[in-house]
Amino acid sequence: SSVNEFDEGRGECNSTRGGLHSLSSLTKYKPMAFQVKLGQDILLGNEFQDRMRKLEIQSCRRQINEFPSGVCEVKHLVPDSHRCFLKFVLFGLAPSLRGGTKSSDDTGTKENPSLPLLPTIFITALSSIIEHSLRLLWCYENQRHYHCIARASEYYVTLDGHGQRDRHDVMISPFLIDGTSKNKLISLIGAPAFAMLSDLFASPSPDAPNIRSAVCHGTLDDAVVAELEELGQWAIVLNGGLNTTQTKQAQTDNNEPFLIDASCALISCLDLISSGVSGQPNKSRYEPVYSYTAMAKRDLGDILSKIDEIDSLISKNTHILNCVESMEEQQSKLCKDMGLLRVDTKALTDMVYRVFPTMVKDPINDIWTIEDVFVEHGSNIVLTNGIAAQKLLSDISREAKAYLTAIRDGMNTLTITPTCTKDKRAVKSMTRFCGISKMTVDFYSFSVYIALLMIMVVHRDTLAVKSSSVVKGDVMILDLHRDDVVKAVERTRMTLS
Repeated sequence: SSVNEFDEGRGECNSTRGGLHSLSSLTKYKPMAFQVKLGQDILLGNEFQDRMRKLEIQSCRRQINEFPSGVCEVKHLVPDSHRCFLKFVLFGLAPSLRGGTKSSDDTGTKENPSLPLLPTIFITALSSIIEHSLRLLWCYENQRHYHCIARASEYYVTLDGHGQRDRHDVMISPFLIDGTSKNKLISLIGAPAFAMLSDLFASPSPDAPNIRSAVCHGTLDDAVVAELEELGQWAIVLNGGLNTTQTKQAQTDNNEPFLIDASCALISCLDLISSGVSGQPNKSRYEPVYSYTAMAKRDLGDILSKIDEIDSLISKNTHILNCVESMEEQQSKLCKDMGLLRVDTKALTDMVYRVFPTMVKDPINDIWTIEDVFVEHGSNIVLTNGIAAQKLLSDISREAKAYLTAIRDGMNTLTITPTCTKDKRAVKSMTRFCGISKMTVDFYSFSVYIALLMIMVVHRDTLAVKSSSVVKGDVMILDLHRDDVVKAVERTRMTLS
């Protein structure tokens, strides 16, 4: 039932199990929430058996390409060695997420005691299948066949592991370890599937689920043990050793909605990948939501929106406008000086589009492309090397939201006629608070400008492409010293706080 609330987000996870809080963000952003909903339709829908059978066939379907030379190229996602394992996951474990299974015996059909929820075991098993299947495809597409298995004293390609990307290849990195050869797996599975894999398994955001890491490095261990214990109890019940009430409490305690979300996301991901490999790609519009670039774009969108909203409040609310005018009379020089810092929203928007070209894409009508993958990869590198600018954008986004909320919550105070000392103090405080609204929004716009300026300078230095659209023809960007821009960001963050 938790997945039905996918469009509302979920906030923080209250689970006591360490590490599961990261899974709470799977429904926080619309692109991933939509994929979770698609997975829910497959896992929890009325046509479960038919959808699972279709997914099994699609995952194992062979795509045969015949070349003029007579050579035949055969591709499929799940290898022969793992097909029985896939069938067990889809038809053995997946039904546990539905709350029960049915089987038949010699006397007819009967309903077995409800199979305990096994989302963690399901996640562990399906993650393993996806990783191994993608490893074989990556090796085949990139002609790195010796990387498909582990060897003594040698690294091999992994699904995540960006921290050691200088030592081994990473399947969901746009480039191979040499830094110049493009990862041909992207063309096979499609850019949206590649973006979803990156978000699920290898993104830097604190919100990112990083499912494989959680599976392989102990985050889910306690949950796995609990589910195995419940499965053992269920088997005893099935053989008449216990009654169903003795296992009911354990099942309820293990009903972790965020694990269900992760299960749905993985099923949706498998569907997306297998459709591309089988030659019948889904027309998905998924784009990254947990990358450095996605976080920065989200912060910028929120900031520009909040600046417009505060400007609108100042111009349309008579009480706030009076407060601003009163402040300008009392502090004319300060207000004038702060006004000189104002950067027009349109100018900021133009800078944003130069820095983040993918921000102009329409998420409803535009599909994430292979070119977008490489453009965003470059942006991620720049932001990694300019983390101070990213933190500044995050600070502005948080403070602008808090300031706008405080104004809206308190502006009714300006309309009351104070009858006591407490009311008089409240009105005076709110009058000053609203009086600085124009200076505040002026400074917010300047802060965004400083952050973007640093990103452009880092782009110039990191990618060493002075002819790119980000810095081309901009004499100031070409001449600015990086240390000066870093100091400007530091001072801006101090002033903002």
